[in-house]
Amino acid sequence: MAEPLYRMFAIHIEEIYPRTSQSEPSVFVGLGRTRTESHEEAVTLFRKKNLYYGSRFVRAMPELVPAHGFKTRRHGIPEANALRQNLAHRGFSVNPSDGSTYRLYVVNLDSNGLRPESARCVYVGQTSIEVTRRVQQHRLGYKAAKVASAFREINWTLTPSTTEFHSQWDAVAAETALGRKLQTSGYQVWGPQLLGPTQST
Repeated sequence: MAEPLYRMFAIHIEEIYPRTSQSEPSVFVGLGRTRTESHEEAVTLFRKKNLYYGSRFVRAMPELVPAHGFKTRRHGIPEANALRQNLAHRGFSVNPSDGSTYRLYVVNLDSNGLRPESARCVYVGQTSIEVTRRVQQHRLGYKAAKVASAFREINWTLTPSTTEFHSQWDAVAAETALGRKLQTSGYQVWGPQLLGPTQST
């Protein structure tokens, strides 16, 4: 008998929350344990085990995922996360949550000691908790950004006031888009994934 494999799969699911982009659907990307490298088998097993997403199944989307399997779940997680991030940046609503909401925030930074040094340095993040509480966590060292010691006040003018996301992957994509927008406006930006050279300190 073949060794169990972990197979990445993608399914189009019914819209649970408003989509990030009307041109791309809501999708769920996961890793399923199978006896073969069959995408269909991974989807079937997932639908049986996860009724929340399984009941919202529209169709399988094997074209979005690699055809190979993984010996362990741990080996597959980095590639699955990279795919989720890529799809979110392309406009898909990826792995919508079953209740959590995420929002963006911008914090002014003390430019002393930062490279490159600039009078307009900011940190851009995303969180599922109240923004002021998350910023306080940074200051206390809990899951803190590398530049947390340079945190000043929250910049409520630059922080989107009404936008909420129902997927962390969608929030990460929006975080990066906001960071790029601020860079274009002349800010030095830290925080967002895939942003560019001002990430480093």
